[in-house]
Amino acid sequence: MIYLDNAATTPMSSAAISAMTQVMQETYGNPSSIHSHGRQAGKLLREARQELAGLLGTKPQHIFFTSGGTESNNTAIIGYCLRHQNRGKHIITTAIEHHAVLEPIEYLVENFGFEVTILKPVNQEITAEQVKNALREDTILVSTMFANNETGTLLPIAEIGELLKNHSAVYHVDAVQAVGKLTILPEELGIDFLSASAHKFYGPKGVGFLYAATTDFDSYLHGGDQEQKKEQEQKTFLQ
Repeated sequence: MIYLDNAATTPMSSAAISAMTQVMQETYGNPSSIHSHGRQAGKLLREARQELAGLLGTKPQHIFFTSGGTESNNTAIIGYCLRHQNRGKHIITTAIEHHAVLEPIEYLVENFGFEVTILKPVNQEITAEQVKNALREDTILVSTMFANNETGTLLPIAEIGELLKNHSAVYHVDAVQAVGKLTILPEELGIDFLSASAHKFYGPKGVGFLYAATTDFDSYLHGGDQEQKKEQEQKTFLQ
């Protein structure tokens, strides 16, 4: 069989399988533990965060590991909007987004009274001009994908990022279909949140990350201190 469904998922690379197998066999400690096994695991986690940050042209403290694109999208969209709903309740997104973006927004609309403007493609494209025309004073989040999973169309990320420099809304980009295929530097592109999933670029399922320029967002996962204890310690760490 010839496999042609890489937009849905990719097979794991031999390098990823080898690295994961070695770590699962030899470095199985809890990275939050203070004993030698934990410290060894923590060292590998820090190195992975540093390497990923280098590829994105950012600092390690802006990288949060997640279970995949869905968790990353939900964390950015719901977490930021609920934290900042006192500033406004308007969101802009597009009709071509993945359900992992559209449904969190729908959740905010149905349960917290948010409003959403959904941009439709014009000549099969979403333009920065559409975003500009949809912006309101109470817009707090713009969320678009980087590359469409069905057509491969690239959205004007840099143009939208430049546009939002003059607005208080933050920019979330679902880059699940782009990370691993394109060079992406979120700070240069004006991206505040960026979601990715490893299984789209020859990594394991159940692993992803969220780039976050700010830690000023709520977490809906409670009871663990993983990922730099975001709610308290990292605020100090970033200052």
